[in-house]
Amino acid sequence: MSLNFLNVVIDISHHEGHVDFDQVKQEGILSIISKVTHGVTGIDKTHKSRRDQAKERGLLWGSYHFGTGVQDGAAQAQHFWENVDWKPGDLIALDFEPNVDGDGNQLGPDMTLAQARDFVRFIASKTGRYPLLYGGHFLKEQLGDHIDPVLVQCPLWLAQYTKNEQLPRWPEGWASWTLWQYTDGKVGPQPHTVLGIGKCDRNFYIGNPEMLRATWGNNLQSQEVANMVPHTFVQPTATVVASHAMETKVRAEFHLKLAKSDTLIRGRFILLDAQGAELLNVSATSGLATHQKPADIWFKDHGPLPPNPDVEKGNTIRTRRESSEIIPGAVYHITPEAVTRPVPHGVTRDAFRVHFDGGTPGSAGCIAVREEGDFETVIKWMHDLHGEGIREVPLTLHYT
Repeated sequence: MSLNFLNVVIDISHHEGHVDFDQVKQEGILSIISKVTHGVTGIDKTHKSRRDQAKERGLLWGSYHFGTGVQDGAAQAQHFWENVDWKPGDLIALDFEPNVDGDGNQLGPDMTLAQARDFVRFIASKTGRYPLLYGGHFLKEQLGDHIDPVLVQCPLWLAQYTKNEQLPRWPEGWASWTLWQYTDGKVGPQPHTVLGIGKCDRNFYIGNPEMLRATWGNNLQSQEVANMVPHTFVQPTATVVASHAMETKVRAEFHLKLAKSDTLIRGRFILLDAQGAELLNVSATSGLATHQKPADIWFKDHGPLPPNPDVEKGNTIRTRRESSEIIPGAVYHITPEAVTRPVPHGVTRDAFRVHFDGGTPGSAGCIAVREEGDFETVIKWMHDLHGEGIREVPLTLHYT
């Protein structure tokens, strides 16, 4: 991993059966964040003994609560507070993620944003500072395009396991992440292990060792860190810098072999980064079986999309989902929305979209993704790009 962040923070729980803190320190780890409680009844019994061992060796100590949807956030915060034995200088975090086991089986209701607000307010009332907020895709889904005025006061501890040296994408409202959990010990960039533990969660800190030590007891709350742009800590290679979502000009392509056919013709919907590397490649179409040939391009509700409705701007895909009366559910608009065939025909087409389930009414003239799972992947990419401030993705059409 050529990302030059500070890789000295790990988080642990009872799932790590054995921890040798002498070896952990020898590895160069500076900080530990340990689970304390779960919901309103769960207690991690390894927390206290490990805290004492870690502090004896000069390691910075932090504690986190795993939030659930059982009872309100204040009740969960009270349960955490009664068991954490917090001392000034210790870090506190809220783990906001789906309430599932390691196999993805639901264990109970998930914590809501309202419960998370109550939790962090309780901690702020006790310590004078907001805790870190840990979250990944679930947090992004719950927030959507909304900037939560309470939660955004928490430094962001982002969970995202990327590939090919890509930087993560975080929700709107935060200038950047403060901690980035880049691996769970199984997936994500290397390294996955820590001496004295083996495979475990590892985290990048966006600052330097001095900043980490100076702000740890303030839950890493720092204006300098909060406004720091992640790519300033990346080694200056073209590949790595271009992978940052804020700098990468992500683009889309739609490929379709046009022919008159009795069956629906499948093409490919692709997302590419600035270097031309594929981020997404899924099966899609742009019409109905009865209207899928070059001559149908300019006829309303036939298909596929016109090659370039606006010569100056070209096609783009909005990264924010919108509801549609034509196609049930939420879709992504392709703009410009209205297209007129050159004079003298004057046929106008509108309502171009990216949606799921090609072949149904409303599919002609849109990019219709065939598999529901593929469309969910499209949703994730668009949601994350929107969270990075990318509002439109350029779209190129390739018809043969």
